[in-house]
Amino acid sequence: MRYVAFLRAINVGGHTVKMDRLRALFETIGLTNVEIFIASGNVLFDAPSTGAPKLELRIEQHLELALGYEVLTYLRPLSSSPRWRASTRSARTRRTVTRSLLDSSNNPSAPIVRPR
Repeated sequence: MRYVAFLRAINVGGHTVKMDRLRALFETIGLTNVEIFIASGNVLFDAPSTGAPKLELRIEQHLELALGYEVLTYLRPLSSSPRWRASTRSARTRRTVTRSLLDSSNNPSAPIVRPR
């Protein structure tokens, strides 16, 4: 299943995580086809359908252990985002994708995987 992870405050407050390192951190826990939106804290990846709430917690715990600070993680399956665009290469498309995902989070028919 394809997911997007929104990582809150990954690169603020004096913390900087290079995108190559972030990609490697996701791959280390077995996530595949990892794509990073430039320093945005948005990560696309594939994972087995083993339970999104557990996966979200696993990502949070792994990032905290690796980085030394808490990174709140919000997961959303891409199937719940009808305006998803397959290509994420251009800045305009990245903005459109992010906006579409965030807009769909205000839609009651598109539930967030694990609300906070």
